[in-house]
Amino acid sequence: MQKLLLPVLLAVSSVGAMALPAQAASVPRCEIGSSTDHFDADENELRVRGLGLNVQRVEEWNNCIRAYVRNADGSESVMYFDPVSLRQVGGDYQGF
Repeated sequence: MQKLLLPVLLAVSSVGAMALPAQAASVPRCEIGSSTDHFDADENELRVRGLGLNVQRVEEWNNCIRAYVRNADGSESVMYFDPVSLRQVGGDYQGF
């Protein structure tokens, strides 16, 4: 029984280790130098609203603007934007 247990544990741990890089790649990152040192939530909320989105609130996250957006069906999406270009770099909703 112990002879079988070790290969199974190794196989399971290998599969888990392979999934980590894929998850890390999906984390939104904004341009280096697009610093949010002086993040102004009100100003950035207005800027993202200017894209035609129903923004509920914004915050700084991972050097990006994280926006909570109300969808037409009443649900909420999270979107990430580069603070300089306002280019969407990730999130739930991609088609505006």
